[in-house]
Amino acid sequence: MAVHLNKLILKVCEPREYCGREAHQKLNQLAGEIHKSIINACRSVSKVDLLKELYVNFEQACYAVLSLEHWFSPSKDSIFAIQRGPSVFRYLVETALYANSRSDGKVTKDLVVSLVEAASLFLEVCTFSDYLYYGGFSDGFRVTENGEIEFIKNEATKRAENKYLDMMTDRMRSITAKVLEERANVNRPRKSSYFGNLVKPYEKAFNERYGVSLFTITRIIEHLFFNTLEADWVPYSRLITKLEKDIAVHKRAIKGALSLFELSREMLLGEWKYYKFHDAQLSLSRRPIVRLFGKVGKNGLILFGPNALLRALVLLINDLDRGLIDLGSLTDEMREKRGREFEKRIREEILPAYGFRALRLTDTPSGEIDAVAFNEFTGTVLVVEAKSPKADVSARSIARQLERTERWCEKHQKKVSWVKRNLKQVLNWLGFNEVRANRVVGVIVLESPVYTDPEVEEKTSVRVMTTEQFELFLRSLQQSSCSYE
Repeated sequence: MAVHLNKLILKVCEPREYCGREAHQKLNQLAGEIHKSIINACRSVSKVDLLKELYVNFEQACYAVLSLEHWFSPSKDSIFAIQRGPSVFRYLVETALYANSRSDGKVTKDLVVSLVEAASLFLEVCTFSDYLYYGGFSDGFRVTENGEIEFIKNEATKRAENKYLDMMTDRMRSITAKVLEERANVNRPRKSSYFGNLVKPYEKAFNERYGVSLFTITRIIEHLFFNTLEADWVPYSRLITKLEKDIAVHKRAIKGALSLFELSREMLLGEWKYYKFHDAQLSLSRRPIVRLFGKVGKNGLILFGPNALLRALVLLINDLDRGLIDLGSLTDEMREKRGREFEKRIREEILPAYGFRALRLTDTPSGEIDAVAFNEFTGTVLVVEAKSPKADVSARSIARQLERTERWCEKHQKKVSWVKRNLKQVLNWLGFNEVRANRVVGVIVLESPVYTDPEVEEKTSVRVMTTEQFELFLRSLQQSSCSYE
């Protein structure tokens, strides 16, 4: 039973353009219809077979994302498609688990293809519905006679999204190059715990709050990653017994660690809602072990893949680093520490590496300046603000981030103007008494990319860059004395 999208779209929307609140209402209605059709399609075939088929695709999508190599693609569409691959199959696995089919129907290739197409559109519809709601209902979509749908965004949003993708691409290409170099040159022992070092700062607080050791979690996932060939169904009891023997950890600790990564239909019944697509913390991405109960055995069957597990561990560590997992006072301390360390890295490591002498100004009429720096060979003064914001790529964040980055630029513009008016004094503080500067450039450097409008940057003459883009800019200053307009 395939999902026929064009018929479904025309069932909900007649061919024309929809704007504002009407567009938002229709998209929510369409999302509901697509979701119901996917559930009905899932109920027409064997649950066990469909879950495995969809999970294998989820595992492959996780591998594609973790490999990082797609960031070198010249096609933005290809990058975006690979990045959202896990989200598409995450939703489908959850829907198939939720649907709880009693059928013995055969899973066909045509069915899987139609499910993927439907889930992809569902994701776009939910995303755009959020965008309309949080963007003030200013845009819309149009439907053609053939049942095709096209989303309409304003120019500012298009600029912001293109800028965001450029920032993310530059950042990930830099990270990928380092990762590939490390893979080629470093033969780290298989049994060593790379992730154990990353979770070390959180181990005590996490164990006290959740009763589970992060070290145990990393040992389990690293062991399964290196010793699991592919995604498949495994009896739960057999896996626990094997892990106890292989890594010499008590069964109770293993069960506690795995429980943080298990997803069952019983969990979805109480907390899973399709319209909270981007909100749900309880999801396959963070709980990549699917568990079935019932006639499949006393303790159930579980389904997992090595790359899905590794990606979930990476997401867990990112959530800890970003302060999204509550660890009490440690969370606030780590947030502050991360911001201070990023600011210090910009001022004391990156700027000096490119020939800049930098200092922090704490007492100016326009506020604290994280770094004012001068390179006498290029004659350039940089006024730098270091920001370490939480990463948030949901549609609802676009409008909020655009407003926030505009405030950042306007506030920083005042700091740049103050430096220009007091340039001689600033150069003296930096130890350049007899040197003249050619120009003063205001820069906001981001640890994590956010949405920003290039027109706002142009208006305020403040550039917003990721660390990677900032280093490229500094390198270009070394290589040329051309102006940075």
